[in-house]
Amino acid sequence: MQRLVTDWFFAPESARRLATLRILVGAYATIYSIVRLPYLLDSSRLGDDRFFGTGILTVFETPPPAWLVLPIGVTAIVAGAMMTLGWRYRLSAPLAALALLCTTTYGNSWGQVFHTENLMMLHIVVLSVVPAADDLVVGKAAGRTSHDTDRDDRSAERYGWPIKLMVALMVLTYVAAGIAKLRIGGWAWVDGDVLRHQVAFDNLRKVRLDEIYSPLGTWLTQITWVWLPVGIATLLVELGAPVAFIQRRIRYLWVAAAWLFHVGIAATMVIAFPYHLSAIAYAAVLPTDQILARAQTWLRQRRGAGSSADLASN
Repeated sequence: MQRLVTDWFFAPESARRLATLRILVGAYATIYSIVRLPYLLDSSRLGDDRFFGTGILTVFETPPPAWLVLPIGVTAIVAGAMMTLGWRYRLSAPLAALALLCTTTYGNSWGQVFHTENLMMLHIVVLSVVPAADDLVVGKAAGRTSHDTDRDDRSAERYGWPIKLMVALMVLTYVAAGIAKLRIGGWAWVDGDVLRHQVAFDNLRKVRLDEIYSPLGTWLTQITWVWLPVGIATLLVELGAPVAFIQRRIRYLWVAAAWLFHVGIAATMVIAFPYHLSAIAYAAVLPTDQILARAQTWLRQRRGAGSSADLASN
């Protein structure tokens, strides 16, 4: 059994597949850093009594100097863009991961601790320390890697296990959420009653605070029978996440269910998990290199068809 798991975890994989994950996750993190920067700058102007250090900032009793926020935020953006392009990867990728960790932790230290960016952060950390820039790099010929002279199965293992690790981290976040639900709400989650009350409370709180709430979620709380299948589906998605390691069709069905799960959360409670809703959170489960190849083939065919039409018209 141990040998079976080891062989699966270290199974060879293409450099291109890992590179596509670098581009997808890196681009998302860069855009996220751009969008998030104004919020961080606004937070730096709050009073010190509003600050409660979390994560790596736990050691601080008062907030770090406000003048550090802008350069670290800009570093996260610039290094993230460099990481996405694969340029100076051994420097830019770790720097992007560190700067992003600082900015996300800083943002969470001023109020409610959100976990919507946790998986993104974990994936960035993994990509920052693995050879994810051996293909699809700006300035390199297409299809060339820094290991073109050593393309046996053993060398391909270096691209396989990081992808499996990214999948494992995604699975763990879901399973942990499912276990937390059972520990807090017990098996009442199964009949949907706890979930129904949570949706009702969340929307009522937002109404009282004059925030954006979900009319759909408010309406559905009045229909009791809906919440039994919804509660069961919630636990099946979270506790059933390990099926992402199983046969291809099964894992794809789980990805679709997990994505719809987050659509449901956004629709009933106006709580968005952008990384998951973008589907980039699940990219490690998908054959991204094959999807890229098919897209390239389709574009070439379209260009070829367009050229033939131009010649015919002339």
